[in-house]
Formats: sequence, structure tokens, C-alpha cells
Amino acid sequence: MRILAALTLSTTLAFAQSVTFQGNPVALEGTMPGVGEKAPTFTAVKNDLSVVTIGGTHPKTQIIAFVPSIDTPVCSLESKAFDDKVKQMKGVDLYIVSMDLPFAQKRFCGFESIGNITLASAYKRADHAGASQYGVSIGEPLLKDLFTRAVFVVNKEGVITYRQLVPEIASEPDYSAVIKAVNKLN
Repeated sequence: MRILAALTLSTTLAFAQSVTFQGNPVALEGTMPGVGEKAPTFTAVKNDLSVVTIGGTHPKTQIIAFVPSIDTPVCSLESKAFDDKVKQMKGVDLYIVSMDLPFAQKRFCGFESIGNITLASAYKRADHAGASQYGVSIGEPLLKDLFTRAVFVVNKEGVITYRQLVPEIASEPDYSAVIKAVNKLN
């Protein structure tokens, strides 16, 4: 009986970090850093093909939002909503990070008139590995290596002050909670 209980506990812990996609469970890879921990630093490619460093210490508060793909309706809505909301926040850099190619991100920004946030691509192997330090990589075969929907708020000292793992990938994040977390810092 103890062996069964131990097996159940270890299985539960192994899959404790999971979300759903259209109601079906999806396991994530890695460990998500918690509030109070240092935000991992990684590089990504902006839509003008320049490199941007995200996470760690920064002159402004950072909002780092991971999404599966800007070419999906919910990710598009999230990007447009954040682009609109960040206009009202002072001293904030907001990054939408996905595996989309920079060319697709540029097309999206032009088509949707996105200009207040930075879309960043982690399509390169090293960039993806760096972004994966946030524990947001999907491990399931169908969506393998895409990012789940998650938002981190990082203060200027590079410490995570808020994190939100959206339980259902096909749902938008709680924007009010993100804004509240940012307002506490600024």
C-alpha cells in the first residue's frame, strides 16, 4: 500500500505543472520559477531580426507573456489587448514571446497596428532553451515545444513579482491581475 501511495505521489508531482488545451490535459516541461525568484535571462529575435534580452535586471518593469502562436485567435486577442493596455502603464516593457518566426510577427504587427509591445521569437534552438527556463514549454507530442500561455511580471532588479499560468491554453490571461501587479511596482 505504501508503494502505491508513493507511486501516486511521485506521478502527481511529475505532472503537477500542467494545463489543458480544449479541456484535455497537457503536461509542461521544466519547472516554472516562483514569485521572489530571479527571472531567467534569455535572448530572442525581434521582428526586425535584432536580438533582445528578456528577463534579469532591466531599466524598466518587464511583463513577459508567453503564447503558443500569434496566428491563433486567442494569442492575437491577447497581443492586441496588451498592446492597448501597456499604453496606460509607465515604465514598462512588455514582451510577447512565441515560437513564431520573426517574419510572421512582423506581418502580424503591421496588420494589427501593434506598436507598444515587443513580439519576440524564440525559434532558434538557443533562444528556445533560454525561454524554456520559465517552465512554459509544452511536452505533449501534438503541441511539443510550443509555449503555453503564461505571464510573468519582473521588477527592475530582475525578481519575479507575479506569475500567472493560464489553466486553459485557449483562454486569455487575467489582464486585471497583471495590471494590478505592475501598479504595485510603479
